[in-house]
Amino acid sequence: VVLALFLGVIYLWAPWKNALNVFSPTVMAEIGSTVIIFMLCFLLNIPLGIVQQVRLAYQEGFANSLWHGIGSLLSVGGILLAIYTRADLPWLALALAGLPVASSLLNGMELFWRKRPWLRPRWKNVDLLAAQHVMKVSFLFFALQIAIALGYQSDTLVIARFLGVDQVTQYAVPMKLFALTGLFLSFFLNPLWPAYREAITRRDMVWVRQTMKRSILLSLALTVPVASFLAVFGKQIIYLWVGPTVTPSPALLLGLGLWVVFTGLSGSLAVFLNGANAVRFLVVCSLLMGISNLMISILLVQYIGLPGVIYGSLIAQLLFIFLPSLIYVPRLLASFSASMASSSLTQA
Repeated sequence: VVLALFLGVIYLWAPWKNALNVFSPTVMAEIGSTVIIFMLCFLLNIPLGIVQQVRLAYQEGFANSLWHGIGSLLSVGGILLAIYTRADLPWLALALAGLPVASSLLNGMELFWRKRPWLRPRWKNVDLLAAQHVMKVSFLFFALQIAIALGYQSDTLVIARFLGVDQVTQYAVPMKLFALTGLFLSFFLNPLWPAYREAITRRDMVWVRQTMKRSILLSLALTVPVASFLAVFGKQIIYLWVGPTVTPSPALLLGLGLWVVFTGLSGSLAVFLNGANAVRFLVVCSLLMGISNLMISILLVQYIGLPGVIYGSLIAQLLFIFLPSLIYVPRLLASFSASMASSSLTQA
């Protein structure tokens, strides 16, 4: 509710015409309702996120992936229908953002009304002390999500502002193609989050180390060949997909390929850090990454054009996510092992 009030103020006062670099009278007339739809979907996703976390706590990440896939299929179908019927921009936004929210809602109904009705949230079960503890931790995750949104969702705004709205499609379509690799990889990595937490609680550091090594190897085995293939043949694939309207440059395809590889590696480490409850570290790194990504992308896009946004993201991710994680993860593992060894000696 607080965030809704905050976004409401932004909606009333933000200069959307200048921010999005839009001058078409038709599009300008539809911006208001389109922005409202995106804001509402964003707000609804916050409480619906509880469903996904409960699933993860039961190590049912596959169920989240299944419903996410259903939402994606519904979204694609809705977008195609909106294009076929030449629907207005708000309907397109509803298909893009609203149908995945509907899928999350169905996921919650299946979980709380059919599979585990005893977990359904009830006011009589509220524990203020427990809520206070959860809020302290969840605030960090909320800050992390804001930082991630700033880092990974600002590219299209930079393109629209400095290169024009027509260039957003030239970037968004190739990005969608490359992002499928990360989406597929997340099906394997995300369920490891609660598994890491359980293993650390059980002091099974051998399993933690082996699983992290395997997840990194899996990430490389998936992303390197696929990213290389897409970097070489991405232009032809996109031509078969959407026709001649989108023509990505070799520099853009190379940058997207490198981004996929390093995002996969960073994701493998981030899942462990989440499981290890190293949220503060992730928040700091993600905030630095988001701010630097925005600054570097704005700078590069004015010098090298469209590829500048992905290279800005890549540089920021390497400097503030990947390299710090490479240094911090071994230290964190060593501290867990030392703590467990000390505890064993005390018990002996």
